[in-house]
Amino acid sequence: LRIRRHVYAYARSAKDTHPIHLEVSCVLHELGCVGFAQGRFTQSREMLLSERFILERLDEATNYSDRIFRALVTNLTWLRKCAKERGDEGEVVKLTQERSALKKRSEQKTSLVEEPTQLHSDAITLQHKLIECRLLARSFALEKSNNKAIIEREKLLVLLDELHGEIDNTPTSVMKRSAIQFRDTL
Repeated sequence: LRIRRHVYAYARSAKDTHPIHLEVSCVLHELGCVGFAQGRFTQSREMLLSERFILERLDEATNYSDRIFRALVTNLTWLRKCAKERGDEGEVVKLTQERSALKKRSEQKTSLVEEPTQLHSDAITLQHKLIECRLLARSFALEKSNNKAIIEREKLLVLLDELHGEIDNTPTSVMKRSAIQFRDTL
């Protein structure tokens, strides 16, 4: 969790406990499951509530993601298990209702989605460039040696210039908008 907090620190505002990033929520989920398996239901609940907060923020920030939806449903299921183990029947009922409402909302959103979720073949080059950029940015963020960090920074700047050119050559799409947001974030 500490590593994820450090790597995704750019996605954290002053009022957030954890960075708002899907990978951080995955780590919190795993820690919640481990706490549950060890019988530490209060600690498990805290981790799962933190995960839920991140997932809800991600759900608000993005148009709609099936992965986020599935993570939210799974999170509510685990929170419900914790509530059962703690003997809090009121919370069990509340979480069951929230889970049902979430599924109904998902069905409504799915019927309203107009944009295709398939990746267009003209954006594949852009996707490869994005992945390459992400890996280099991650490597740069984790690098501790000053000499190597300077080299990684230079490589990253060159790659960002290439990404900028690739973005310009790609027709407008969800991938292009996401790539612009990614580039601006870096």
